[in-house]
Amino acid sequence: MEKVAEDVEKCVRNFYNSETFAMLKELPQVNWLEIEDFSFFYLDGKKIWAVIDCSFRTEDGITIIDWKTGRTTSSDVSLQLSCYAMYGKEKWGVKPANIKLVEYNLLSDQRAEFLVTERRLPIPGGTLKEA
Repeated sequence: MEKVAEDVEKCVRNFYNSETFAMLKELPQVNWLEIEDFSFFYLDGKKIWAVIDCSFRTEDGITIIDWKTGRTTSSDVSLQLSCYAMYGKEKWGVKPANIKLVEYNLLSDQRAEFLVTERRLPIPGGTLKEA
């Protein structure tokens, strides 16, 4: 139990000391889109649920941040963030190329950015389609 408490404290400290948090504090409220809303979109007639941790408008499009608090695998993150790009396209009418996808692992204090093109979007069944 002590290890869990230490990890939680480390995640909170990393978040509050991060450049991401500093940027979010300065972000005008009008730019915020969603934070932890239970939303969905339809993909090939199937309802896909999406709970985006943090999303906001930028000059170039939108940014979607997915906070992680433990170990992740790049394939899981890639599919999840690709689904978020599809959601952003449907919800806000933004081309996937204009959606910056960020995985921020709070435990390791590491941030990775991903881009998804129109040609590589998710399809039902957990794979990516090639246009």
